[in-house]
Amino acid sequence: MDKFNFDKFKNIEETDISPIYSWTWNSPINRELIKSQLDEMKYQGIRKTYILPEPKEFRPYSMVTEMSPDYLSDEFFELVKFAIEYAKSIGISMWLYDEGGWPSGSACGRVIKKYPDSRAMRIAEKEVILKKGEKIEETDLICAFDENFNRIDELSFVAHEDCKVYIYFAEEVGSNVPYLLDKHAVDEFIELTYEGYKRHLGDIFGKNPDAIFTDEPMLDYPFYIANIEDFEKTTGLSFKENLPAVFHNGINDKFKIEYIDYCSKIFEEHYMARIEKWCNDNNICFTGHMDGDHQLVGFSRQNGNALRQLRHMHIPGVDSILRQIFPGNKENNFFPRFASSAANQTGKKLAVSETFGVYGNGVTFNQMRYICNYQFIRGINIINIMSITSGRDSCLSLQCRPHFVPQLPMVDHMRKFNDYLSRISYLCRLGDVCSKTALYMPMRAVWCGMEECEEMFWEMGKKLEEKQVYFDIIDDDYIMNHFSDLIYNEIYIPTDKYMPEKVCEILENYKGKICYDVSEAEGFVQSDNPHIRVMKRELQGETLYMLFNESEERQKAEIKFSDSDKGYLLDCTNGSIKKLSKTSFLFESGEIIAVLFSNESYDCVNVDKLNKMCEIDKFEVLPHSRIICKDGKIYQTDKDMVIDKNFSGKVYYSAEFEYDGDDDLIFEFDYIHESATVFVNGKEIDDVIMTPYRLIVKRADLADLNKVDILVANTSANALISGDYQNIPKEKIGPYHDRTIEFEKECRQIGVGKLKIYRNQEIS
Repeated sequence: MDKFNFDKFKNIEETDISPIYSWTWNSPINRELIKSQLDEMKYQGIRKTYILPEPKEFRPYSMVTEMSPDYLSDEFFELVKFAIEYAKSIGISMWLYDEGGWPSGSACGRVIKKYPDSRAMRIAEKEVILKKGEKIEETDLICAFDENFNRIDELSFVAHEDCKVYIYFAEEVGSNVPYLLDKHAVDEFIELTYEGYKRHLGDIFGKNPDAIFTDEPMLDYPFYIANIEDFEKTTGLSFKENLPAVFHNGINDKFKIEYIDYCSKIFEEHYMARIEKWCNDNNICFTGHMDGDHQLVGFSRQNGNALRQLRHMHIPGVDSILRQIFPGNKENNFFPRFASSAANQTGKKLAVSETFGVYGNGVTFNQMRYICNYQFIRGINIINIMSITSGRDSCLSLQCRPHFVPQLPMVDHMRKFNDYLSRISYLCRLGDVCSKTALYMPMRAVWCGMEECEEMFWEMGKKLEEKQVYFDIIDDDYIMNHFSDLIYNEIYIPTDKYMPEKVCEILENYKGKICYDVSEAEGFVQSDNPHIRVMKRELQGETLYMLFNESEERQKAEIKFSDSDKGYLLDCTNGSIKKLSKTSFLFESGEIIAVLFSNESYDCVNVDKLNKMCEIDKFEVLPHSRIICKDGKIYQTDKDMVIDKNFSGKVYYSAEFEYDGDDDLIFEFDYIHESATVFVNGKEIDDVIMTPYRLIVKRADLADLNKVDILVANTSANALISGDYQNIPKEKIGPYHDRTIEFEKECRQIGVGKLKIYRNQEIS
């Protein structure tokens, strides 16, 4: 079992633990561009990335891209190999990505080119009004029913009077999307992508890169079943006699359950399990995420049961897009636990979240901290950040924002943020998560349209979290397949409606505790604040607590631990360690406080007494640089440097102060919009990117009269909002632009608040 390593924690930049960035190839690619952009990543403190190809044929009518060479060509693979080898030479490791764009499974339309009959299908329902004497006329007809849902013989049916009938038929989902229940289609997808990478990468395959990412492979509800005979043999139910139950709740819930369950299992067998086996056979990790993973009903319509699918991944994942997680969002829920639960149940250590897709370029470091820590506290330990684009003009960097390219004001501070995330990620991989509580997922009830059952599920989980209970999510599959070795001491059940008989029998004989309400639930710690979330990890002779403030406001909380060892506070911002001297904490919004209990003696920094020396509230203001957005491209300019409502860029705020003491000083700002580099007497001291806006200035860097310069960078939101897009075709700016502009309007500020200066008097 792991033991906390102070050197690794402090010097995190020397490890390969890092958020992994999606590197979108959407422009012409060559070796010079690859080297320059990987060097940019290295400067930002990025130590992991994967290439997300967006070929010209990905979305030619809604998101025009310019990638060359052609996707999956020999030239493409050669450039990927070059990128991997050059990245390794500068200390960056890489994953692979299994699609050209998304969703995974089509090889950007190439599967359909070989198997045109494997196009994805779904079942459709149509109400038809027949006049007296008319017949049913529909191609690809499966069956038909009268208005009371009585089956009719569509071949001989003639309306004796005006009437309404329901007809059911198969329709195509999309011209380039394959049917992922078809073995031939999946085999061709594996051959084109997985085998293609293996052939071209040769000896480095499975080493660096060490994982391959599948992105939102899916079925499309109502699922099409090509082999009706197998369905009927497997379930004992007539398909054509019961088809209306798929579209209308309450007609035949048993059929609807069996229908969704059957399709979900075939998808599992033909796609997830086969790729898992291929990855096992070829010594590479299988990772990625499903779609619709923030709602149970989303599972119903994409893959039936995401937990079932995620347990096939070596690194299961979720994604947070369109601000599904955001400070103050009333719709925030605990969906990251689907990935961490799947990892825990299969004995895996890692879980990933693809994060920030379509969040907009107004997102701040405080907000990004909240979004990432929200997921870390629920068991995610790899953050996949979207994205860095190869294309920087022709709208190529604006199509799916945010993008983290050098032209943006805040990018110089990404190293500080990446190191912060790396330290949190390191702590969240140590030892084993203490998860002896499970929450039952009533998937079958949700399949039957029981919205109240899903609501009960989310509400019970929310109440458990408010009581500082860490839990996994379990489903019927896990209970039935692991009834002899369930790893949980207690299971909370929001509803048992539609629970399978076998699951009921197992739970009747379960030696743990079955709970139907959370009133008596006990968390890992005792806290007087329901906004605090807790994860506990067991290390070798040590215990680690991660405490998270879920509120969008600063919070105070008294935390009572049961541990008797020495306590230490681990500062993930700078890698320092302090003695735990009190159990009353002040949490910034979105902040994680890490507390380690150990019998080891760690070298500590003690900052126990701060004596306020002075305040500075007036600064000399001098613009440094500005960015503008014109013709779909972001430019840096030294013209029109007026700091107005449309200003995006960097500004110097300068002042002087006197000092004649012997102590180090603490600088603390009321606010910074949005991040800053602080200089004292011309020397760069530190970057300040998140609340509390605080840094230490060593006595050796101070004089009798001191000049402080604060180089403040805001987001690029103002430049984007004031950009002119009228003459840009919609297909060039992409389908997400209007949504992200609205997000970006929420973050328009720039500036720095009052600077408070304290003497730092250390007490051992």
